[in-house]
This record gives sequence, C-alpha cells and structure tokens, in this order.
Amino acid sequence: MKINTTHTEKLTAAIDAVQYRASVRKSDAAKVGDCVVGIEHTLARILPKKEWTGLRFLCDPNAQKFPHCYTGVPESTTFVIERCSSGWFVTSIQRGRCHSPGAAIQPMNIGIKASKIAQYVSSVQAWN
Repeated sequence: MKINTTHTEKLTAAIDAVQYRASVRKSDAAKVGDCVVGIEHTLARILPKKEWTGLRFLCDPNAQKFPHCYTGVPESTTFVIERCSSGWFVTSIQRGRCHSPGAAIQPMNIGIKASKIAQYVSSVQAWN
C-alpha cells in the first residue's frame, strides 16, 4: 500500500477497512495530516528538506498510558508514514497494541540516514 497523505478519500477508505470493528482509539485522515505536520516541524530543525527522502515514521496518534488494573490489551490504529520524492505517503495501516505517550511518533530508519549524512560530511571535510 502506498497512499499519498493528500488523498483523503483513499486514506479514509484504507483506515476504515482496518478499523471496521474498532470502537475506540481510532484514526482518520486528519490525524495522519497532524502527524505529518509534526514530523515536518521537527525535521525542519535538524535536516535539510532534500535529506528527508526515504525516512519512515511509525505514528500512533492515540498513544496513551493505561493503569495496571486495566484488563485486556488496549489497541489503537497505527500507521507508517514515509517521505518519498513527491511527498508523504502512508505505507502501512494496522491495528495493534497502544504505545506509550512518549512514543506517539517513532522514527524507524533515521539512524541509517544519520550515518550516511555523517559519512558524507566527513568525506567533504577531508577534501577541504
């Protein structure tokens, strides 16, 4: 699956197909857009925009903490957002265990990108 985050109809249909039996901690296209805005705001401070291509993030907009006396496994709808050359795309939507509030947006492969950037910077400095 690869759905552009600006195509709200396709995105809504895909999200509804995943969470058709869910009644709480559901996501929608607006929450996907909010995650993209948050990711862009953070990335703009640490990386140039041309380096965003290929980055993936696991987003759980309904992440919350539950008391230990809560019975059952709290589930929420999570999705993976990936930056491609033409914009942000949702590559995976699934229903799974609810994450803690500090992990609402988790970078999946930024470490690989950071090591590539570090290698490039060190090679450029070697030539100067």
